[in-house]
Amino acid sequence: GQATASISASKTYDSNTSLTTGQVSITGVNGQTLNYTGTALANNANVSANATNYVSGITGLSDGTGLASNYVLPSQSAKSGNNQATINAV
Repeated sequence: GQATASISASKTYDSNTSLTTGQVSITGVNGQTLNYTGTALANNANVSANATNYVSGITGLSDGTGLASNYVLPSQSAKSGNNQATINAV
């Protein structure tokens, strides 16, 4: 079956929730990386929300060093071991 990919994001606080490609990392098994489609967003722009911050807005996966067809996206409705965002203080 398909493995669940992991989404992580990290950016410096800038008062908005938008995430750019360079701030989002999608990984699979054995260090494989994947690319994504959609507009990635953090659920909260604030550093103080890191305990619950996650990424949403990703609509699909595309091949990176791993084949996208081998993976499914994790839930984008709550922080989990497969989906977390970190907002760093300026």
